[in-house]
Amino acid sequence: MEAKYHMTREENIFVAKRNIVDYIWKSARLEGLAVTYPDTEAIYNGMSVQGVKVSDIVTVNNLKHAWQFVLDTLDYPTDYPLVCKINQCVGGDNLIIRAGYLRNVPVSIGGTTWKPDMPIESQIREEMAEIGQIENPTDRALTMMLYLVRKQMFLDGNKRTSMLAGNHVMVSNGCGIISVPIELQPAFTGLLIQFYESNDMTEIKKFLYENCIDGIEFTPLPEQETEHGREKLQGWERENKNSGKILEKYRGRLWYFFFRFLGTERLLPRRLRWGHTLKIYRGVVSFGEDTAKELLLTDKKAWERYIENHIRTIAEKNGIRREHFQWAAALHREKSHPHLHVVFWDNSDEKAKIRNPFTHPSIPNNIRRQMIKDPFADRIRAYGEEKTKAAADLRKISDSLVDDFERHIRLLGNKKYRKLREEYDLDAELAEEI
Repeated sequence: MEAKYHMTREENIFVAKRNIVDYIWKSARLEGLAVTYPDTEAIYNGMSVQGVKVSDIVTVNNLKHAWQFVLDTLDYPTDYPLVCKINQCVGGDNLIIRAGYLRNVPVSIGGTTWKPDMPIESQIREEMAEIGQIENPTDRALTMMLYLVRKQMFLDGNKRTSMLAGNHVMVSNGCGIISVPIELQPAFTGLLIQFYESNDMTEIKKFLYENCIDGIEFTPLPEQETEHGREKLQGWERENKNSGKILEKYRGRLWYFFFRFLGTERLLPRRLRWGHTLKIYRGVVSFGEDTAKELLLTDKKAWERYIENHIRTIAEKNGIRREHFQWAAALHREKSHPHLHVVFWDNSDEKAKIRNPFTHPSIPNNIRRQMIKDPFADRIRAYGEEKTKAAADLRKISDSLVDDFERHIRLLGNKKYRKLREEYDLDAELAEEI
């Protein structure tokens, strides 16, 4: 099986990011979501959308996060732990029960009486390793995708997870993107059911290869244009003498992504040791426009003070000692969505470094909670005091009502009290019968 596209990894990442909303929309429609492309684009950009179910919004956002994870882990093999993490991203925010964990209950598949076997971790690891030996990356990606979708490892989200895993292989090798066009999705679903029942992937693999691989066949730049681009960059360096040292330190993709493509402002760069292999972690500190104004985050200096005051929280929650914690940040001033991109790493000796490249969801959740508590401590305390006072006032009112009722009962004569009791007992009997 010959590769349909021959891109570099960087070129394939560019294609994926350029068309990411389209890929997410098609995946959502394949799952039966009634979202339009404009709806998907609005949700992707963090905007509110009227008339779309909350679960559909969560699904789109989870696909966005899953794609981000795929593109951030291209240096890692497409193995069992990575697939579990992809499903965890797909099923986040309680969309899927036990997302990221192998199912331990039987499931059925819509449109067929065939039922998948119970997944066994050791068997899956072994079979995935065998697929990983397939030399041709396009064949390997399609085989991996179809194996995972039929295996039904998780309680839900298996199509999304398997396609993302296949794309992890595709993008890593510059082979394009697997995406099923809207008009071909009924045909794909029919072939998928046939594959479930027969376990013969020949026909559906051919269909995917011929119709469902997207990409761009880039042509090499002429040498003259390459030289012109190099001269232009060197001229830019000369014109920005104050940034020259930063340019040298961040000549890698990290600098290029943050400070060239995003048009962001450089904040407090820390020394990178490019001669060493590092696991670099990424996060985003994001506020709505009104909240940013309330926190007086109106200029670069204010954002510098903010991140300096809270960077220790990020270090502590990730278990990195302060003396080994290094970081860099970049400010992106979107009017309705100002946010700060932060990357950080542990520069300690190899034995003490964080080895696991994946971050448990509890860590960013704890960081988010702490970074809410710190700037809004007075407001949270005032809310707590107001809530305590309201509870005390409610107790006073209820105590007063009970006292009034007791006084009323004492003033009743025997006949009135018996009549009231009989009415109460009758109401209770009627309630039991109903």
